[in-house]
This record gives sequence, C-alpha cells and structure tokens, in this order.
Amino acid sequence: MTREVGSSEGRDTVHHRSHISHGDGHHAMHREAVAALSSPGESYKSADAGASDGGGAALHPFAISDRRRKSSHPAGAGAGAGAATETASESRGRVEDPRYNLPDLKISGFIPARDATNSVSSLIERGVFHDARPAETHQGQTETYQRTAAPERFAADTSRMRDAGSGDTRAKQPEIVVQYGDAQGQNGSGQQSPDFVIRKDGTIEVHRDFEANPHGNIVVQMERSEGQVDPRQNPEYARQMQAQADLLKYLQGRIHSAYPEARTDGVALHDEQNLVPESVQKSIGARKTDSLGKDFSPETQHAVENLGRFKGAGHGSISRHAADGYFPQREVPIQKGETNSAAAFKDTVAALFQADKDHPYETIRRTSDGGHAVGRYGLTKHHISNWLAGLNLGEPPDPAKIAELIKQGKLPEGFTAESVQRLQNLANRLGDGNSNITADELKSELPKELQERIATGLSKQYAEESHGDSGTAALAWLKGKRVGELTQEEQNDPSGMQIKDAAQKAYSLATARQMSQAGDRIEFKDGGDGSPLGIQIASRAQHVAESMGSVGYCKRGVRQALEPFGIHLQGSYAKDSAEQLARNPRVQEISTSDLRPGDVLVHQPAGYGRTIGQRYAGHIAVYLGKGQEASDHVQHLIKGQGYGGTRAFRIVS
Repeated sequence: MTREVGSSEGRDTVHHRSHISHGDGHHAMHREAVAALSSPGESYKSADAGASDGGGAALHPFAISDRRRKSSHPAGAGAGAGAATETASESRGRVEDPRYNLPDLKISGFIPARDATNSVSSLIERGVFHDARPAETHQGQTETYQRTAAPERFAADTSRMRDAGSGDTRAKQPEIVVQYGDAQGQNGSGQQSPDFVIRKDGTIEVHRDFEANPHGNIVVQMERSEGQVDPRQNPEYARQMQAQADLLKYLQGRIHSAYPEARTDGVALHDEQNLVPESVQKSIGARKTDSLGKDFSPETQHAVENLGRFKGAGHGSISRHAADGYFPQREVPIQKGETNSAAAFKDTVAALFQADKDHPYETIRRTSDGGHAVGRYGLTKHHISNWLAGLNLGEPPDPAKIAELIKQGKLPEGFTAESVQRLQNLANRLGDGNSNITADELKSELPKELQERIATGLSKQYAEESHGDSGTAALAWLKGKRVGELTQEEQNDPSGMQIKDAAQKAYSLATARQMSQAGDRIEFKDGGDGSPLGIQIASRAQHVAESMGSVGYCKRGVRQALEPFGIHLQGSYAKDSAEQLARNPRVQEISTSDLRPGDVLVHQPAGYGRTIGQRYAGHIAVYLGKGQEASDHVQHLIKGQGYGGTRAFRIVS
C-alpha cells in the first residue's frame, strides 16, 4: 500500500503454486496464465481454500492456470502415452478424449434377484446395499427411517400424480437422475439430494429409501475425487461403473413392477453429465429426459453434458492434451486481424457444434428446419449471408473493395466477384432442405481458410451484440440467429441455460489453451460468481499476489496481474491508477456496491493515517470475491476505511 521504491530482488518472496517448470531445453520461469470457466450463481469450495495469507485466498469458478511439468509424450500423443511416468496425484488430471461416450458395460448380476420382489430395505438387510440413511429426531427421540419394505406404497405414491387437469389420476413414473457428487458428498448448485451414492470403489449406499419414503425422482449420485471430470479418472472406474449398471438395472425392475407403462414407454433417465454408457441406457430401456431439444444435434448434446462435468468438480487440473480433446482440431493458423478473443469464441462454437473429428471442415449436418450446418463452426445460410452483407461489397460486387478487404485480411487471397456469387449460391443451397451438399463442394466453394475468415468476421459482430457474453453469443450462433433475435424464452429455458453455461466453460478453456503449451497442466477451480473475463483477471491477480507475498508493492502486483489483459498501469503511486483506468475505453467505472471478481478498487489517500498508503500513496487491489482482494498479497477486502475515497472499475473487453 506504499509507493513502489527500490528493487524486489532483495526481498524474500513467497511462491505459492506458481513455479512452472518446462521439459528439457527450456528455462525455469514464473508464469500464471489464467482463465475462467464460470457458472454463474454456483457456490464454491476448494481443497486449498485458506492456503495463503490473509485468511485464505478466494477461489473462483473454474479458474484455469498453466502448470508446466515435464511430460514424457509430445503434444498430440495419446492420452495414455505418458501415464506410466505420472505421479498418483497427477493421474487425476488424465482425461480420455471427451468427444466419445463411455465404454460399453454389461449387466453383471452383482445385485441378486433384481426382479422387483426385493425391496430396497430387504437388500439393505441382506448387505447388498450399505445403509447410510440419517437418523430423524422427533420430540427429542432419535429413530431411524422406516425400515420395512413398502412396494405397495411406492406403487400408490400420490406425490407423483399427473397433472390434475389431464384427467389421468395414475401415479406418475419417477425419473432416475444420475449426477456427479464431489469428494465431500456435497451437492452442487441445483442438484437433488441422493437416494443412492455409488462410492468410488463400487459400494452402493442408500441415503434415502425411495420406496418407504417416496419424494419424487430417484437420484443416483456418483462419488468422485476433488477435480475429477471424467469417470475414467477414478482408479477403480470399472468397479464403480459396473455398480452403476447393476443398480440401474435393479431400479428398472422396481419401476416396471410399480409402473407397468414403463415397460412400453421406457424408464425415464435424466443424465445431464453423460455418466451412463449407451449400452446401459439400452439395457434398461432408458428414455432420456434431459435432451436439449430438436434445435441441437446429438453431438452438441454430448458436448454440453461433458462440459457439465466441471460443475461441482472443485479444484483440479487436466493436461493440455486432455483440454485439446474438447475442441475439433483447427487446421488453419491464426489469421491476420484475428484477436485472441475472436479465436477463443470460434473455438467455443466449435466445441459445442462438435464437427466430425477426422474431417472437421467437411462436416455436413441437417438442422431442425431442414437446412444444413457445415464445417468446423456449423455455418448455415444465415451465417454466410449475414457475413457477406456485412462486407458491403455492393451489387454487383466492387472488385476494388474486394481487393482492399483482401489486403486487410478480411477476405482470402484469390477471392473475386465471382467467388461472392458462388458463395451466395452455396448459402442458398444450405438453406434448401432438398439440396444434397457434398464434402467436395465444401472443399471447392467453402474451403477451410474461408470458413475461418467467415467465423472471424462474425465473432466480432456476435461479441458486440452480446456485450462480450460468450454464452449468449454461442447460443445465438447455434440457433442460427443474431443475438438480438433471441427471445427471452430461448435464453432462459433449460436448454438455453445449459448451452450458455457450457459455452462459458468452453470459452475459458479455450483461453487457457491459448496461454499454455504442450506438456502444461491446466488447473481449474469450480464455484463462485462473475464473468469469464473477470474471473480470468481475479485468478491471475490471486496467483501473482501469492507469488509475491510482499507488503508495500500493491501497484506492482496489480500491474503484473493486468498486463496480460492489455491493461497497462503507469507510475508508482496507486492513487494515479484511477484516472488511467477511467480514461481506458475498455474499462467501465462501477459502483463499489456492485463488485464482482476481477473488478479493480482504487483508494485515494486521506492525507493522514497509519500507513503510507493512507497518508499519500493510496491503495489498489483486484477483488477476488468472497470478501478477499489481491495486490502484492491476498487479504480481506479493504472497503475504503482509512482512505479518502474509493473508485471501482470493471474491465469489460
């Protein structure tokens, strides 16, 4: 909180989790490249909360930072290539290619007599299920939940009645909900309390007897370690997944006995995190109830589900190679005029569209309106026509304007007025459900270089219209609309919310990849609130502060935190930063009562006080969330007490 004087070289610096070591041929260095996978409104917790000074650093939703460690396999090698040399702690970060479903499993017969004649309570008594039900207290007396089998109560459960207006008074079949838990068994935001918990070793616990105490859906929770985002990261994966398959088969039998219509309608299964292999779904006759709807492809459904596994994952890391698996391969280098944010948004769209792995730029899919979405980014008639209109080439296209746009990098070399007409013709055919689009046609009329140009041009438009909200922008893109054309219903219905949440995660993961290299580990922390950019800034500031671990160099710490984001603070006194931030067009001044992670607080000196900062230097810090701030160290948030006024700023682009 004082003026920066002298050199930091003579000061003891405490390094917390910020040392990055390269493989052979690289120099050791200190660097924290940070991104954020934000999931607004989710509560958070982390394994290393409180690890730093000042009462513990605030941890942010899916804050991602590079961790460079020696790797035994080069970038692009198989995920298991270096597994033999990984430590036990590092093995948690290995994630198989998330673009594929989990391996098929067979029903093993682990649970005896799964024919609906054995109630949950009877299987508890026989030791097949472990009893983990809590005790209830009534008038000072502790008693256990009802232990007797009650299949008739399950079948006649009136809490599951269909809508009264439908005239159908039959009991409604419950859904089987399969969800991830965390290492402490805490449920994430919006999760239902479990009836069953399948431990990592395959042990099945009963936490509520859905038959004796009916309450709605049947919730099966999969235990996971802190930071686990793939079932295959569990060393006892096979046992846990086999237990899941057996339990779901048992539940199918119980539901069939109580709800005969399930034999023909199917067993309702809600699996938002893609935890149930397709073979098991088929075995139990599952009817998925968590579909995103007709506007989105099965590939997008799986992408959203796999990104949803980060929810509630806590603190962990994945390898750069594993992170790459969330994105179809890009085969064209960064182009002239393509910013990092544009590249990250393009990768976000690509991650959600999920083009074909082997030939992403020749992908051809039908859309819900009968048209086509093609290439790495799912370009439609709407996208191409919109992009062409934005070029303002005139009618007929002006060759001079085309030449100028080629020079600016907005059009590829060799693009002509004839190219414009051919591209518009292709766009019209993409919108025609009777057209037969071929891969050869895409290679000729919409080559990968042109696909990248179109996506780059549109990314700026979508960013401006969404005010930098990657989630809303991606939702509009996938629906083939401009941002302003989205309805409130489309944005706020369950499908829209899932898409936006997954897009924010993908955007921040894409940003982290930009800041990383082959062999890096990408660290994430789930929970908290804030925008993706704000959480990136907060996470970077936290790591810088923990690395410095000093007192008296607040301006230096914040300067180092903001520089990777293109915000350059000048001078030595913290108080001077307020006017610099206020003049920056990328920064918005906000109320101090509306702080979010990543916001910057500048306190003006009071002219008197205990510290130099209060007397004449001022103080500057980045808000981390949860009452914490970071400058050259992490501490509880200073709200202006002892200073002569406080201004708050938010970096918005």
